[in-house]
Amino acid sequence: MDGVTHDSRMVRPGSAFVAVPGMKHDGASFVPDALSRGAALVVAERPPSNGNGAPVVVVPDARGALAELARAVFGDPSGKMLVHGVTGTNGKTTTSYALHAMLAEAHGPERCGLMTTTEVISGGARRPSVRTTPESVEVQGTLREMLDQGVRHAVVEVSSHGVALKRVTGTRFRGALFTNLTRDHLDLHGSMEEYYRAKRELFLWAEGPKLANADDRHGRRLAEEVEGVRTFGAAGDADFRVEGVGPGGAGGTALSLRHPGGVLALESPLLGGYNVENVAGAASLALALGWRRRPSGARSAGCPRCRAGSRG
Repeated sequence: MDGVTHDSRMVRPGSAFVAVPGMKHDGASFVPDALSRGAALVVAERPPSNGNGAPVVVVPDARGALAELARAVFGDPSGKMLVHGVTGTNGKTTTSYALHAMLAEAHGPERCGLMTTTEVISGGARRPSVRTTPESVEVQGTLREMLDQGVRHAVVEVSSHGVALKRVTGTRFRGALFTNLTRDHLDLHGSMEEYYRAKRELFLWAEGPKLANADDRHGRRLAEEVEGVRTFGAAGDADFRVEGVGPGGAGGTALSLRHPGGVLALESPLLGGYNVENVAGAASLALALGWRRRPSGARSAGCPRCRAGSRG
């Protein structure tokens, strides 16, 4: 099998076409187009009436099959690198950039990748993103591209759509971070409870450090419901506690992060309490991943700069 896609326009001779039922269009209606372009296999939830005798595999969940096929076609790239997911309603992008900057300072920019709602950074190259969490074929293809370019540490912004629509299914996450949850995306999820459950799924998958915002009630719920989740924030019982927030150099913000290994002094050009949470969350996960090196003003491409020093 030479590739897989759910978009008939992207079919290449010898590839598999997965007929995904969509919100507006049923992928089964595009089977003839896929076959005309050389599809060697059709994967669908029911036998297509317009398959013209082509090989068909019937599966109970086309989206899940697309994700698993994409992982296999691209050689399971997340199994050969350290992928960390950032989720939440607000702050995902800023937190992802900050975490990427910290990992890039520690491991080198060429060994760190970033996949966010705004752009993809891999091997020093940048390109715009199409959506917050792209379809599974693009997710796995991008991770494969990163791996081939020498990336070993990747930060992925994970939306609830990405989880619910199985765009990141099969991705191996070694770390996870939750920013907050506010009323949004109920057109897809139907209720705040289902929205929360979609976010929680990432933490059930993650194999390594898991951090949640203690200043958000859903973050506290995550820590209660999922084993191994630690917390960050201004709350007195947070595992990574924000202290001493005040003006920083060049009009930015200074803060300290008290953690099990001591106190980390941070400076950021970003203003606002929500950005304190974003930077603190990124630093907390970085510390939990073993980051200890003191950055010296280095920045990841396109990322807000955070300067840090430790004591204690």
